[in-house]
Amino acid sequence: MTDTAAANKEYAKELRARYQKSGDAGMSDKELLCLMLSYANVTPVLRETADAIEKHFGTVRYAYHAKYSELVRIEGMTRHAAVLLLIIGKLVSMSSRTPSVGKRVTEYEEMFVGVMRYSLEEELWAAALSNAGVVIALERIAKGEDAQVSVNVSKLVKFAAYCKTHKLIIAHSHPGAIEPIASKADKYAMAYIGATLDEIGIELIGQVIVAGKNAKLIRYERQKLKQK
Repeated sequence: MTDTAAANKEYAKELRARYQKSGDAGMSDKELLCLMLSYANVTPVLRETADAIEKHFGTVRYAYHAKYSELVRIEGMTRHAAVLLLIIGKLVSMSSRTPSVGKRVTEYEEMFVGVMRYSLEEELWAAALSNAGVVIALERIAKGEDAQVSVNVSKLVKFAAYCKTHKLIIAHSHPGAIEPIASKADKYAMAYIGATLDEIGIELIGQVIVAGKNAKLIRYERQKLKQK
Protein backbone atom coordinates (compact mmCIF):
# COMPACT_ATOMS: atom_id res chain seq x y z
CA MET A 1 0.00 0.00 0.00
CA THR A 2 1.40 3.42 -0.96
CA ASP A 3 1.80 6.23 1.56
CA THR A 4 -1.05 8.16 -0.08
CA ALA A 5 -3.41 5.18 0.03
CA ALA A 6 -2.52 4.48 3.66
CA ALA A 7 -3.09 8.13 4.68
CA ASN A 8 -6.37 8.14 2.77
CA LYS A 9 -7.52 4.98 4.54
CA GLU A 10 -6.67 6.41 7.97
CA TYR A 11 -8.49 9.66 7.20
CA ALA A 12 -11.57 7.75 6.06
CA LYS A 13 -11.43 5.66 9.24
CA GLU A 14 -11.25 8.83 11.35
CA LEU A 15 -14.24 10.43 9.58
CA ARG A 16 -16.36 7.30 9.94
CA ALA A 17 -15.58 7.02 13.65
CA ARG A 18 -16.54 10.67 14.21
CA TYR A 19 -19.81 10.28 12.33
CA GLN A 20 -20.74 7.04 14.11
CA LYS A 21 -20.11 8.71 17.47
CA SER A 22 -21.70 12.14 16.98
CA GLY A 23 -23.41 12.20 13.59
CA ASP A 24 -22.62 15.24 11.44
CA ALA A 25 -22.26 17.56 14.45
CA GLY A 26 -19.09 19.58 14.05
CA MET A 27 -18.35 18.21 10.58
CA SER A 28 -17.79 20.65 7.74
CA ASP A 29 -19.33 20.30 4.28
CA LYS A 30 -15.90 19.26 3.01
CA GLU A 31 -15.55 16.52 5.64
CA LEU A 32 -19.03 15.20 4.86
CA LEU A 33 -18.10 15.11 1.17
CA CYS A 34 -14.95 13.13 1.98
CA LEU A 35 -16.95 10.76 4.19
CA MET A 36 -19.45 10.06 1.43
CA LEU A 37 -16.71 9.46 -1.14
CA SER A 38 -14.85 7.16 1.25
CA TYR A 39 -17.79 4.76 1.46
CA ALA A 40 -18.11 4.65 -2.31
CA ASN A 41 -14.36 4.11 -2.87
CA VAL A 42 -14.53 6.27 -5.99
CA THR A 43 -11.50 8.54 -5.52
CA PRO A 44 -7.99 7.75 -4.29
CA VAL A 45 -7.37 11.16 -2.67
CA LEU A 46 -10.23 12.35 -0.45
CA ARG A 47 -8.89 15.60 0.98
CA GLU A 48 -7.12 16.64 -2.21
CA THR A 49 -10.28 16.12 -4.24
CA ALA A 50 -12.41 18.03 -1.72
CA ASP A 51 -9.87 20.89 -1.69
CA ALA A 52 -9.90 21.02 -5.50
CA ILE A 53 -13.71 21.13 -5.54
CA GLU A 54 -13.81 23.96 -2.99
CA LYS A 55 -11.18 25.92 -4.92
CA HIS A 56 -13.09 25.51 -8.18
CA PHE A 57 -16.62 26.28 -6.97
CA GLY A 58 -15.93 28.38 -3.87
CA THR A 59 -18.03 25.94 -1.84
CA VAL A 60 -18.24 22.14 -1.99
CA ARG A 61 -22.04 22.29 -1.98
CA TYR A 62 -22.13 23.24 -5.64
CA ALA A 63 -20.38 20.03 -6.63
CA TYR A 64 -23.76 18.33 -6.19
CA HIS A 65 -25.40 20.58 -8.80
CA ALA A 66 -22.62 21.14 -11.33
CA LYS A 67 -22.29 19.77 -14.84
CA TYR A 68 -20.73 16.33 -15.29
CA SER A 69 -18.29 17.71 -17.87
CA GLU A 70 -17.09 20.32 -15.37
CA LEU A 71 -16.75 17.89 -12.46
CA VAL A 72 -14.58 15.37 -14.30
CA ARG A 73 -12.04 18.11 -15.09
CA ILE A 74 -11.37 18.70 -11.39
CA GLU A 75 -8.12 17.20 -10.14
CA GLY A 76 -8.69 13.93 -8.28
CA MET A 77 -12.27 13.55 -9.51
CA THR A 78 -13.15 10.24 -11.16
CA ARG A 79 -16.07 9.55 -13.47
CA HIS A 80 -17.75 7.41 -10.82
CA ALA A 81 -17.35 10.11 -8.17
CA ALA A 82 -18.85 12.74 -10.49
CA VAL A 83 -21.87 10.56 -11.23
CA LEU A 84 -22.37 9.83 -7.53
CA LEU A 85 -22.33 13.52 -6.59
CA LEU A 86 -24.83 14.44 -9.28
CA ILE A 87 -27.19 11.60 -8.31
CA ILE A 88 -27.15 12.75 -4.68
CA GLY A 89 -27.82 16.34 -5.77
CA LYS A 90 -30.73 15.16 -7.91
CA LEU A 91 -32.23 13.10 -5.09
CA VAL A 92 -32.01 16.04 -2.69
CA SER A 93 -33.73 18.29 -5.25
CA MET A 94 -36.47 15.72 -5.79
CA SER A 95 -37.12 15.40 -2.07
CA SER A 96 -37.62 19.14 -1.63
CA ARG A 97 -41.21 20.41 -1.70
CA THR A 98 -40.06 23.99 -2.23
CA PRO A 99 -41.08 25.43 -5.62
CA SER A 100 -38.21 25.61 -8.09
CA VAL A 101 -37.96 29.41 -8.13
CA GLY A 102 -37.86 29.65 -4.33
CA LYS A 103 -35.38 26.80 -4.16
CA ARG A 104 -33.04 28.51 -6.56
CA VAL A 105 -33.12 31.67 -4.44
CA THR A 106 -32.37 29.63 -1.32
CA GLU A 107 -29.40 28.01 -3.03
CA TYR A 108 -27.92 31.40 -3.95
CA GLU A 109 -28.31 32.63 -0.38
CA GLU A 110 -26.82 29.48 1.13
CA MET A 111 -23.90 29.58 -1.28
CA PHE A 112 -22.91 33.12 -0.38
CA VAL A 113 -23.38 32.48 3.35
CA GLY A 114 -20.94 29.60 2.96
CA VAL A 115 -18.15 31.85 1.65
CA MET A 116 -18.95 35.11 3.49
CA ARG A 117 -20.34 34.07 6.88
CA TYR A 118 -17.12 34.69 8.81
CA SER A 119 -15.97 37.75 6.90
CA LEU A 120 -14.47 40.40 9.18
CA GLU A 121 -14.77 43.20 6.63
CA GLU A 122 -17.22 44.07 3.91
CA GLU A 123 -16.75 42.07 0.73
CA LEU A 124 -18.34 42.01 -2.71
CA TRP A 125 -18.66 38.61 -4.42
CA ALA A 126 -20.16 37.61 -7.75
CA ALA A 127 -21.52 34.38 -9.18
CA ALA A 128 -21.66 33.72 -12.91
CA LEU A 129 -24.85 31.97 -13.99
CA SER A 130 -25.79 29.81 -16.93
CA ASN A 131 -28.91 30.66 -18.98
CA ALA A 132 -30.82 28.27 -16.69
CA GLY A 133 -29.64 30.15 -13.59
CA VAL A 134 -27.12 27.53 -12.45
CA VAL A 135 -23.92 28.84 -10.85
CA ILE A 136 -20.90 28.11 -13.03
CA ALA A 137 -18.26 30.19 -11.21
CA LEU A 138 -17.81 32.18 -8.01
CA GLU A 139 -15.30 34.94 -7.25
CA ARG A 140 -14.57 37.67 -4.70
CA ILE A 141 -14.58 40.95 -6.60
CA ALA A 142 -13.58 43.41 -3.87
CA LYS A 143 -12.64 43.55 -0.20
CA GLY A 144 -13.04 46.72 1.85
CA GLU A 145 -12.95 48.21 5.29
CA ASP A 146 -15.20 47.44 8.26
CA ALA A 147 -18.10 49.53 6.96
CA GLN A 148 -17.67 49.83 3.21
CA VAL A 149 -16.39 48.19 0.06
CA SER A 150 -15.78 49.86 -3.29
CA VAL A 151 -17.92 48.94 -6.29
CA ASN A 152 -15.76 47.72 -9.16
CA VAL A 153 -17.94 47.21 -12.21
CA SER A 154 -14.96 46.63 -14.51
CA LYS A 155 -13.98 43.54 -12.53
CA LEU A 156 -17.54 42.24 -12.81
CA VAL A 157 -17.41 42.73 -16.57
CA LYS A 158 -14.08 40.89 -16.82
CA PHE A 159 -15.42 38.09 -14.63
CA ALA A 160 -18.51 37.70 -16.83
CA ALA A 161 -16.37 37.72 -19.98
CA TYR A 162 -14.00 35.11 -18.57
CA CYS A 163 -16.95 32.86 -17.66
CA LYS A 164 -18.62 33.52 -21.03
CA THR A 165 -21.90 34.43 -19.39
CA HIS A 166 -24.45 37.23 -19.62
CA LYS A 167 -25.97 36.67 -16.17
CA LEU A 168 -24.53 37.64 -12.80
CA ILE A 169 -25.67 37.74 -9.19
CA ILE A 170 -23.68 39.70 -6.62
CA ALA A 171 -23.39 39.47 -2.83
CA HIS A 172 -22.39 41.98 -0.19
CA SER A 173 -21.45 41.20 3.43
CA HIS A 174 -22.44 43.12 6.57
CA PRO A 175 -19.90 42.02 9.23
CA GLY A 176 -21.31 42.02 12.76
CA ALA A 177 -24.92 42.40 11.61
CA ILE A 178 -27.62 39.89 12.56
CA GLU A 179 -30.30 40.64 9.99
CA PRO A 180 -29.55 40.92 6.24
CA ILE A 181 -31.04 44.37 5.67
CA ALA A 182 -30.00 46.37 2.60
CA SER A 183 -28.96 49.96 3.32
CA LYS A 184 -29.71 52.87 1.01
CA ALA A 185 -26.10 52.68 -0.15
CA ASP A 186 -26.53 48.97 -0.96
CA LYS A 187 -29.65 49.66 -3.00
CA TYR A 188 -28.02 52.53 -4.85
CA ALA A 189 -24.93 50.42 -5.57
CA MET A 190 -27.06 47.62 -6.99
CA ALA A 191 -29.01 50.10 -9.15
CA TYR A 192 -25.74 51.57 -10.42
CA ILE A 193 -24.17 48.16 -11.12
CA GLY A 194 -27.34 46.82 -12.74
CA ALA A 195 -27.80 49.84 -15.00
CA THR A 196 -24.14 49.81 -16.04
CA LEU A 197 -24.19 46.08 -16.82
CA ASP A 198 -27.45 46.50 -18.75
CA GLU A 199 -25.72 48.86 -21.15
CA ILE A 200 -23.28 46.14 -22.24
CA GLY A 201 -25.75 43.27 -22.33
CA ILE A 202 -25.10 41.65 -18.95
CA GLU A 203 -28.12 40.85 -16.79
CA LEU A 204 -27.88 41.40 -13.03
CA ILE A 205 -30.27 39.03 -11.26
CA GLY A 206 -29.92 40.72 -7.90
CA GLN A 207 -27.84 41.18 -4.77
CA VAL A 208 -27.59 38.88 -1.75
CA ILE A 209 -27.05 40.65 1.57
CA VAL A 210 -25.15 38.40 4.00
CA ALA A 211 -25.22 38.98 7.76
CA GLY A 212 -23.55 36.10 9.58
CA LYS A 213 -25.53 32.94 8.93
CA ASN A 214 -28.48 34.86 7.49
CA ALA A 215 -28.90 36.13 3.94
CA LYS A 216 -31.53 37.70 1.72
CA LEU A 217 -31.70 38.02 -2.04
CA ILE A 218 -32.92 41.37 -3.33
CA ARG A 219 -33.81 41.14 -7.00
CA TYR A 220 -32.70 43.89 -9.34
CA GLU A 221 -35.50 45.87 -10.95
CA ARG A 222 -34.54 47.83 -14.02
CA GLN A 223 -35.19 51.53 -13.66
CA LYS A 224 -33.55 54.86 -14.30
CA LEU A 225 -30.60 55.48 -12.00
CA LYS A 226 -31.44 58.18 -9.45
CA GLN A 227 -29.02 60.54 -7.81
CA LYS A 228 -28.35 60.20 -4.09
